[in-house]
Amino acid sequence: MIARFTVQPEALALSHLDTALRLSNTDLVIRFWREHGVLVVTDSFAPAICSLPQSQRKRWKEAVAFGLKRRQFFGPLPSLVRQVQLSLVSPDWFIAKGIEDTGTAADEELGCEACRIDCLSLSEVVKGVWGKRAGEVPEHTSCDDIWNQCFSNAVQHAGTITIMDRYAGRGILGCRSERRSGFHSLLDRLPKKKYPCHLRLYTGFDSEGRENELDSAVVTAVQAAVEHLLPAGYTFTLYLAEDTAFRDKFHYRYLRFDQSWSLRTDAGLTILEGPDLWRRAAYNFDPISDEHLQAENRFTTEFSRLAYEYRQPAVCAA
Repeated sequence: MIARFTVQPEALALSHLDTALRLSNTDLVIRFWREHGVLVVTDSFAPAICSLPQSQRKRWKEAVAFGLKRRQFFGPLPSLVRQVQLSLVSPDWFIAKGIEDTGTAADEELGCEACRIDCLSLSEVVKGVWGKRAGEVPEHTSCDDIWNQCFSNAVQHAGTITIMDRYAGRGILGCRSERRSGFHSLLDRLPKKKYPCHLRLYTGFDSEGRENELDSAVVTAVQAAVEHLLPAGYTFTLYLAEDTAFRDKFHYRYLRFDQSWSLRTDAGLTILEGPDLWRRAAYNFDPISDEHLQAENRFTTEFSRLAYEYRQPAVCAA
């Protein structure tokens, strides 16, 4: 769904192209970054932008501001540079390596694919990411495969994961030992984090005149799951809203990663109920718009309330 990539500073200028092609290829790289990328850079990236012609320099400065706001920008972090999946290079890179310039090649130094910056459509990484932005998961697909296809890469990168699922609380209450709820499965698959990550769950309940009873049952079940399964590096908050509020105001079921992307699925968290998918499920992986964030904020402010918080217990030094 997303890809970590880097751009060699000398490739930014696209000096081997005329002005129109420079701008169109710059726009294409920035579009890829905004929609499906995390850009990892070194100290030389900012000076390289400042030395670009004005039209390209303006585009890149606006893109960097957007990337910083959306948490799609890492740098300079040498350890992450070695975890990139794609390196965008200039034609001179192929000459220096003594490699035939076919647009793409293996970058043995970084252990990833190298692609000429004006040949983005040839990249296997780019084609793979763009090809998975929407689709359908067949019935009986294993939850491990679903996790790897739809969740893993975005979860590893995210500093905030927001789950908006009207029916998640109902699933947590009704889970059985042989088929855990999607929420339990999600917690169990979250990777440990070296930097803080916050997990939020917004869910509803059908009170039917028993609001306090069901409210307490959902909180108790979520608390037990979180304290047992949430890995190191995470904090957690639970927000509850009446089922009618979701029905009337915010029926979407999705996971939001930072302020960057959302994974929307018609199955919600039940897509992770395992060991395999019990029905077909459609999904869309899209960049988040400001309008979407504003609608989400209005819903959470006006219709939901904080029900439970969890902070990892402090580890005492020996």
